[in-house]
Amino acid sequence: MNGTVTLIVSDLHLGAEASLDDFYADEDFADFLRYHAAQHPRLHLVINGDWIDFLQIDPYPEKRARREDLEEVYPLRMTEDQAVAAAERTMLRHPLFFQALREFLAEKPTRRITVLRGNHDIELAFPAVQARLRLELGSPPGDRLAFPPVCYFERETGLYVEHGCQYDPWNAFHRFDDPFLDRKRRALETPFGSVVVKTFWNRVESEFPYIDKIRPMADSVTAILVQRPTYLLLKFDYFVDMVLFAWIENLRDLLARRPRRALPPPEGTPENAARQLWRRRYKLGRLTGLVLLAILVQFVLMGIKLWTVDAHLRGGVAWEMSRQLGDRFLLEVAGAFAAIVLGRLVRFVMWQAGVKPVVRTVVYRLMVLAAAGLFFTAVVRMFWLPVGIALSAYLVWDATRTLRGKPLAAKNPLERRPLDPELTAALALLERADIRTVVFGHTHGPLEVDPVPGKRFINSGTWVKVVDVRNVREEPTELNTYVLVGADGDAHLMCWRGTLPARRYAA
Repeated sequence: MNGTVTLIVSDLHLGAEASLDDFYADEDFADFLRYHAAQHPRLHLVINGDWIDFLQIDPYPEKRARREDLEEVYPLRMTEDQAVAAAERTMLRHPLFFQALREFLAEKPTRRITVLRGNHDIELAFPAVQARLRLELGSPPGDRLAFPPVCYFERETGLYVEHGCQYDPWNAFHRFDDPFLDRKRRALETPFGSVVVKTFWNRVESEFPYIDKIRPMADSVTAILVQRPTYLLLKFDYFVDMVLFAWIENLRDLLARRPRRALPPPEGTPENAARQLWRRRYKLGRLTGLVLLAILVQFVLMGIKLWTVDAHLRGGVAWEMSRQLGDRFLLEVAGAFAAIVLGRLVRFVMWQAGVKPVVRTVVYRLMVLAAAGLFFTAVVRMFWLPVGIALSAYLVWDATRTLRGKPLAAKNPLERRPLDPELTAALALLERADIRTVVFGHTHGPLEVDPVPGKRFINSGTWVKVVDVRNVREEPTELNTYVLVGADGDAHLMCWRGTLPARRYAA
């Protein structure tokens, strides 16, 4: 636009906690901005979501020592004031980064920045957070520092940029443009993925600092099982917290009195088309339904078994036996949860009494292990048949794929079946005549594909170290990837190597 070159970066994940911060490229980023500023007189920087990692910043730093000592859960949401404080703490930890942005805007009026929100920095929806960032960057006018609620679209070059979390059902928001649960806009929505970060990954990272850098996330659990087979049993209470908080948040979502809906983008615009592709299904609600269905199926199978074993059993007797089994199951599950609650009470009392941390930890973890044993015994006893059927079906499926030599991933992302959700959405957007390039972030997997001549989809990747076993590529995995869009709209995935000039990602 008017000879402007656009740079797009995403998923920087700047943090304020030393133990959880994933961004260590402050000097590289400053060099990156200086290099491109010297090359192009008109420059536009787009930060495409997950810039400040509010999910891994403690809104109550004064309680952090106690929280780490007692392994407490991070608060699931921040108030507006806490989000501002979290942003300020991030600025203090990364002064060089924010100085580079400030100088980028101050040196020439032909430079501008657009900041899009992602699932890790949905707090950018708070006006006070935007105001504080604007102040930190030298109070530029709105046309030089903008905070669009959803996406950036440049009609002249056909460039469409969005973070991409809305195509991931675990991290999608009911209303990404207005993500509040109350009409006064004080409480933010917390999708399931954010609950997992707050209740599980933030606590696990103290012992596995790399664990949330593995893609796909399921392989993170595999890594834990291989390296410490007893870890997930001894930390069973983390899963309990995750499930309970996730269901509570899902219920809040469903019962929320959200702000009155603003007018949607006009029909026929790329913004409106993207909304139609958002995966706004409540995955957790579906999961709850499947759990209840599994329980119902199990009781039906159990009733059939009782009638088959003794055809003389009357319906009342069969029902009574089923009820006794169900009562025993519920009692054992309740006992498992009660053991965790009691363990936490005992640990807190010992903490107040000044008992050594190693003693507190051993006592509490043994009680958690007992709770885990009780829970899994109850589940296996009640659901041994469907569990056995599911396990057998999985082994048969896996053996079939092994014998056929079928790869788990295709190097060409367009040949994968099913396609990744983000790629499916991008292909749908690229069918529009007014869109030439679609850029997403979110997955941390850098990618550049041309589904048809003249159309391009790019995932801008991340500046965080990631081990991605899902996206197999011909090119080596590079750090510090970004998108360079020329004044003519030609876009390429690039990587910044610090000591070397910028180069094409596929070069």
